[in-house]
Amino acid sequence: DLLHLGSVGETVQRAPLGKRIRWSNPSLGNYGSIMPWREGTHRQTGAQCREIHNQLTVRGRTLEYTGVACQARDGSWTLM
Repeated sequence: DLLHLGSVGETVQRAPLGKRIRWSNPSLGNYGSIMPWREGTHRQTGAQCREIHNQLTVRGRTLEYTGVACQARDGSWTLM
């Protein structure tokens, strides 16, 4: 649930920069948001990357983190 990269990848790719996208998993009671913040090219691989800000609430505990996701050749996204 924390890193459902299929959904995260789609959000990272399609969401406009600065737009917070909310998500929820009612069966587990988890929810949160993801927001692509900046984009650029990975220096070593040339992959398209986006900095993302995430807020997750899992089992009643809220976590926030910032990371970078880059698009692989097959179109999938990976958190770096």
